[in-house]
Amino acid sequence: MKKVLATILILVSCISYSQVFKIDTTEITHENKLRPCLSVVYDANSDFVKSAFKDYCKKQFSVKIKGYGFLSNADVVSAEDVMIITISDKRMNLYNRVIATAEGGSESKLFISFGYDFFVSKKDFPDAFANMNNLILNFSNKMLIDFYSDDIKDMNKKIKKINRDNNSNSRDIKKYSKRMTASKYTESERIEYSGKVDVATKQIEMNNIEINILQEKIVLYNVKLTTLTSNR
Repeated sequence: MKKVLATILILVSCISYSQVFKIDTTEITHENKLRPCLSVVYDANSDFVKSAFKDYCKKQFSVKIKGYGFLSNADVVSAEDVMIITISDKRMNLYNRVIATAEGGSESKLFISFGYDFFVSKKDFPDAFANMNNLILNFSNKMLIDFYSDDIKDMNKKIKKINRDNNSNSRDIKKYSKRMTASKYTESERIEYSGKVDVATKQIEMNNIEINILQEKIVLYNVKLTTLTSNR
């Protein structure tokens, strides 16, 4: 445990806030045209991000996001003809395209329009653009704190489950190893028990590899979580 904590402290000193998530200004194709947007890549999966975004907009702005729920799961979630006073005093359409990445995380692209062909950009609507950046910044911070906290708990539960499986396999190895040398069993039975020992041994090896992967991920996620909470 002390070694893990020491590793976390070392990594925290090396990882800056911007390395947990980075907001980029880019473009997205919408209604057959390129539109300005803000893009973020997350460790969190797309379902988690869309659900969190929906909850965030409802709680913070009393805005109902459409496109994600019990009967829908669109790439682009949105709210049209709404007021978000922290962004602008104009009525707006809010869009967020959230898609899965090959690494298992997601990419979010947030963009806003004030009606047909008036999309928020740094050049045309600098104040609204800065406020849109603050929205995605605040949302990302809160969402990722929840995600890392939840995922760390889930991974620790999974490690406990794998360890229980290792204990079961260890008992099988001990049991069948004794039978392999007992004279009351036939040669064919001893061969069968030898095979069961091999299977249990290989399963423990595979389990230990998975545990190491999970432990490394837990350390990394703890670092990112500490970085986020220390900058709140």
